[in-house]
Amino acid sequence: MSATQEHQLALQATPAADTHKRRCRDWTQAEEQRLVDILSEHADWAAILIHNRSNDTVRGANKTAIAKEIGLQLRADDPPDAKVVLQKVKSLKDWFKAWYDRMSQTG
Repeated sequence: MSATQEHQLALQATPAADTHKRRCRDWTQAEEQRLVDILSEHADWAAILIHNRSNDTVRGANKTAIAKEIGLQLRADDPPDAKVVLQKVKSLKDWFKAWYDRMSQTG
């Protein structure tokens, strides 16, 4: 499957009408599993997926940023199994939610 086809599948999985709501809603199992599948198949993307940080705050912290963060943790010579990647997805999702809540409270 090409990168274009994967991008089109991702767009189909998340309708454009819900764009303004997506930032606050939890990931669905299907979205988590899709990310697990993509990252498990393409561990070599870690060298390309760079997560930008500025002053200890996450820039563009969303599903893409979380996927990039996971990509940085993957090693091309030792691709993880789907369970390991799913655990990383869940831990980073929890980390982002805690960060978002802290930033919301501080103004």
